[in-house]
Amino acid sequence: MGGGEFPGKMEILTAYGAGGSYNHEKSRIILRVSELSAEYAVGILQHEFIHLLIEEPIVQKYNIPQDLKERIVDIIGFEYFDIPVQKSFENSFANKYITKEAIETDLPDTVEKMMDDYNQRMS
Repeated sequence: MGGGEFPGKMEILTAYGAGGSYNHEKSRIILRVSELSAEYAVGILQHEFIHLLIEEPIVQKYNIPQDLKERIVDIIGFEYFDIPVQKSFENSFANKYITKEAIETDLPDTVEKMMDDYNQRMS
């Protein structure tokens, strides 16, 4: 997907609350479990795992803003794991670029093109 190296070790921690987050430097996923169904918890883990996979080779390399990063993760999660998408990111600039075909053929080049167009639009 991204071309970066996958960490040799990853930690999954649990905490009180709802949702999840990731720490790229420590290869860590934090799952906040508070009355979560097993299915929802697995979806959160998958979502955060995708973040870890694309953080360095995609997000950092192309300086992706938060809203586009979340949409890229949502599209990958939906296409490969059937994870429901976050409603707040559904109508995204990324939609016309990030497709299953783009993910499978050349995600880095697609993201580079998307960010070039995005930056031109913002300037």
